Amino acid sequence: MRVKFHPDARAERRAARNWYYERSPLSIFAFAQTVDKAISNKKAPSTFPFADLGTRKFVLQWLP
Repeated sequence: MRVKFHPDARAERRAARNWYYERSPLSIFAFAQTVDKAISNKKAPSTFPFADLGTRKFVLQWLP
């Protein structure tokens, strides 16, 4: 399944990655794995709620 991130979501992901990296360079790997796992989730995109402009919203739940 191909996933396209909204530009705001890409920016938020980048900011989160930078935030975790500044605190612990190793935590960025766990964060990346969590994001990858969420993307590869077998749920159909139609199960996620609508967001702006016909996009779907998925809130990543992760604590280092």
